[in-house]
This record gives sequence, C-alpha cells and structure tokens, in this order.
Amino acid sequence: MTHFFSRLNQGGAELRTIELVEKSEYSFDFVALSGEGGSLEPRLIEGGHSVFRCRQSIRSIMRLARLMRDRNIRVAHIHLGAASALPLLAAVLAGVRKRVVHFRSDTVGGRRTLAKSVRLAASRAAVGMFATDIVGVSPGSLSSGWRARWRSDPRCRVIPNGIDAGEIREKGAKGSSLVRRDDALIRVANVGRVDPDKNRARAVRIWAALAREHPASMDLVGDINEDVRATIHEVANEVVGPYLRVVGDSSDVPSYLYAADVLLVTSVREGLPGVVLESLACGTPVVSSALPGVEWIRESVPGVTVVPLEARDEDWAAALVSAKFADREAIRNGFDVGPFTMDVALANFLDLWGLSNRTALSRGGESYEN
Repeated sequence: MTHFFSRLNQGGAELRTIELVEKSEYSFDFVALSGEGGSLEPRLIEGGHSVFRCRQSIRSIMRLARLMRDRNIRVAHIHLGAASALPLLAAVLAGVRKRVVHFRSDTVGGRRTLAKSVRLAASRAAVGMFATDIVGVSPGSLSSGWRARWRSDPRCRVIPNGIDAGEIREKGAKGSSLVRRDDALIRVANVGRVDPDKNRARAVRIWAALAREHPASMDLVGDINEDVRATIHEVANEVVGPYLRVVGDSSDVPSYLYAADVLLVTSVREGLPGVVLESLACGTPVVSSALPGVEWIRESVPGVTVVPLEARDEDWAAALVSAKFADREAIRNGFDVGPFTMDVALANFLDLWGLSNRTALSRGGESYEN
C-alpha cells in the first residue's frame, strides 16, 4: 500500500498518518511528490516503511505507475484532496484497484489564480472519475473541499483523525509536572506552524486584550513569522514583559497543552485541527474560531468554545476567562467516549484499506529517488 503526500514534514496530516501506521504494525510505502526528503523521513524508515521521492509532473505519471506495479501495490491513499489527479492517474495506469482520495481541509490554501483554478477543476474531474473511495476528516472537509452533496455519493465517508489520549496525557503530565495551577493567572497556549492561515498575530492581539484586564500568560509554540513578531512589538509596551513567551518549534507540545488553562486557536482555515483534539485529550479547554471542523468536534466533546473571527478581541478575551474554569476531568472523559480516539480511527482505516485480516504488505525500511 502507498501513501502520497506533497512533503513528509511536520504537518498535521503527515503526523496523524504516521501515528496511525505506527499503531497498525504494518509496513507501508510513502511517496513525497515534492521530490525532496522531509524531516519525517528518518522516522518512517526507522519504523520499517519505505520512502520514495518523485517530483510531481506530467512526466512523473509513468514513473509512479511503474513504481506501483513493481511494488505490487493494491491500495493507493492520496492525501492531496482536490489536487490528487496525477498520482490518481498513475494508480489507474498501474492497475491499483482501491484508490483513496483524502480531503483534510475545508478549502484549498494559497493564492487563487486563473491557472490554478483551471488545474484544480481538471484535477477535481479526475477525482470524480477515478477515485474508488473519498474520505474527509470531517463533514465540512467534504462539503467545502469536495462537493456539497457528498452524502449522496456512496464512495464518500468521514473518518476523523485519531489521537492516542494515553500517550498524550503521559507526555503532558511528565513535561508539565512543575507547573503550579494559579487561580489568578490565566495560562494560554497557542500552537501552530509558520502559515498565514494560522492567523497567529490575531492570537497575540486577543491575548493582549485579555492581559490588560487579567493576569495572563501565553506560550506561542511553533515558529512564528514576521507578522507575528511585529504584533508582539506593537503590544510590548503594554502587556508583554515576561508573560508572553515565544517557545518556537517543540517536540513536546503535549506539555504546553497540559500546563495551559486554555488553548487559543485563531485559524482561518482548517480541516480537523489535531491540536484541538490533543488539547481536549489533555482535558484542556479550547477557544477557537468558528471553523466547521471545530464545530463538529464540539458536538461530541465538551470544553470547546467557538467565537466568530470578526468578533472583538475583548469578546475573545471574555471567552478565555470563562474557559479557564471548565471541568478538565469531564473534558477528558468526554474525549475518551467520542469518535476521535486512536482505536476508533485505526479500526476505520484498516477497514477502508481492506486490511482487517492483517494480510502482509510490502517490505520496508528503504528510501529511494524515483
């Protein structure tokens, strides 16, 4: 079986998939269509999986088809949503019978141009003709990413990402063991990568509005861009001091979530944000922009407050104050009986891939240029 990604870097889709295959005890092939190695490649190879790098182009279709034929691939899982045409066509040419297209976001990111719109329309048509299965991480990812009437298409199903709550809690509790809860201080966490869609400058402004009225701290976990740095400087004279910490990239995100009183999410576009699920698994409440994926999570797990992006910073700050006093144990218990656990996700994906009988897959532990 082969998984197709643009890159094998520290993105939510990539991490969630790797966590899933690690729990499955199978070996898989991964193809990076950027043609470049990513930061997650060593982890995959060490785990017994094979990694191939092939730059996506019209000429690469035959190379990808040959690769899948040589590897006797029976399932192609393409994590590119509406932009899945080239690996999908390669899978058709290779005779791969199960061709899964995975939608992970509500919309296509980046600047929309006429050329890009034409390419996406052609790719979307290919998905409609050649995908045997269409998966969304949430109902909104299919409604907005694929088509509004997806429920009438028998190929479509929603399979949310799975979170290993036990592992998250163990890491979080260990890393945050020295944190002392303070009834007065409101500890806020904001987690994200350098991506305009994460809208993290807005998170700084919301925190500043909170800190003007209440003792409050915030950890910015993940690298920040110049827009965020400029916003920090704007509010520096009023409230920053030692209370706003730029953590940068960290492999210990659960510690910051576990230590926080509330997670703040200000994204303008998401599918099913993994950091929201991780936070709820820790028992940490979430205040988030009103994204379809977050709204869907809120239906199943307590502890989620949604606020329109157009709301005033002061309204967001008030939501943070209220969230601090949420029942953390109730949030954890609600997560454990909801649809976002690793066990539920693993069972659903093994069924999708036809691996319920634990049939053997390809050899692993290799890396190739193609």
